[in-house]
Amino acid sequence: MSGTDAKRSVAPGVRLGQVSFVWRPWLVSVTLLLAAATFLVFCLSIGVGDFPIGLSRVIATILGGGERVDEFVIMDLRMPRALAGLIVGVALGCPGR
Repeated sequence: MSGTDAKRSVAPGVRLGQVSFVWRPWLVSVTLLLAAATFLVFCLSIGVGDFPIGLSRVIATILGGGERVDEFVIMDLRMPRALAGLIVGVALGCPGR
């Protein structure tokens, strides 16, 4: 490999004060996509139950809007279950590289 080929294969670095990292757009894109998918599944799991709540109402309630009944059902009854499932899933996924 010549010197110019080696320079082209090096990922661009970013420095912010004393912090530096390598900018990888593909990694950022995949991470954002997986975070959005996780939020969507999280909201869908909150909406399922004896009192079904639509996805738009779930998101509105999580963001601070929504009706009083929806707020009670989502925040007091279903959110703890969904957060526990999310935390357990992350904890089980961490050691599994």
